[in-house]
Amino acid sequence: MAAKYKILIVDDEYLVRRGLRETVDWSVLDAEIVAECENGRQAIAEVERCRPDLIISDVRMPVMDGLAMAEKLAEMNFDGAIIFYSGYSDFEYVRKAMEYGVSGYVLKPEENDLLTRKAAETIAVLEERRKKSNALQSLSSGAAYIKEIYFRKLEEGVDDRLLNMIYDLCCTAISWDKVDPESLAAPCRWDAGSIGRFMLWNGPVSSAVDLAVFGLLYFVFCPMAFGGRLYGQLATVAEREACAALFQTGWFAASMWTQTLAIHMVRTARIPLVQSRAAAPLALLTAAGIALVTALPYTPLAEPLGLAPLPAVFFAALAGLSAGYILLACAAKAAYIRRYRSWL
Repeated sequence: MAAKYKILIVDDEYLVRRGLRETVDWSVLDAEIVAECENGRQAIAEVERCRPDLIISDVRMPVMDGLAMAEKLAEMNFDGAIIFYSGYSDFEYVRKAMEYGVSGYVLKPEENDLLTRKAAETIAVLEERRKKSNALQSLSSGAAYIKEIYFRKLEEGVDDRLLNMIYDLCCTAISWDKVDPESLAAPCRWDAGSIGRFMLWNGPVSSAVDLAVFGLLYFVFCPMAFGGRLYGQLATVAEREACAALFQTGWFAASMWTQTLAIHMVRTARIPLVQSRAAAPLALLTAAGIALVTALPYTPLAEPLGLAPLPAVFFAALAGLSAGYILLACAAKAAYIRRYRSWL
């Protein structure tokens, strides 16, 4: 089985190269020496050919020395690491090495053990960097695919039209809603600018909740259904489509819950559902809308709509997020009223 990390040795002395190959157990570090070079120019060519993760190089060499090689590799955006293993302790060499992003400078031959330890530390850093890169790549590819699926469904109009239809039906009951007594105490002047101000104040709250829902679905609930694997780690197309359907269903449900709560938030300057309650028609219809969207993934209509059953714990989390949304929206509302002396 091939080692995970590839090492390139660069030194103009054959005995040094042989010593590094034969006296260090690189397999312990899950690494292997894939090539040896006598100078920096040869090393540049080998880097393009074998793509090493770590270069262990002398500094003073004919044709092209280690510093010139490091400078050239930096220009090439070499994403591996370099350790200088040199008999020269001149500080100027060390300073220039740091300028070119060299990971370490080890003196030879007295510090051979130190070289091994430095190689182990460097490989550990490379491993952490690789994990972060893989995670970002997984997130990027997963988000891109989910975005593609979402907008494809949006073009088809299935979830979007259905959500809008249910939500619009809920909104029809607004005509039968009651208002707070203070709203009837004196004539109110309509200010169209208050709509724009409301969007600026409440928009960040809604965005924060959307990001929280996205994070929970992508990093928690979707992996729960696939053995802890993120979307980018799924092996088959069927698994990826099932994951995308689960994500889309969670987003569908969360959108309905938060949009419906927004009706109750906007209708009053008071704390909704506590200090001010909607009239029975609006309360019943909005509750029915939430119940319908929540139940749809468990009905025979789920498959033709592209929905997937969600775990019960998702709705517990969604209830917590909804409570957080109410608290944040109430805080934003209170700040808005203090600032503008009125509510919409």
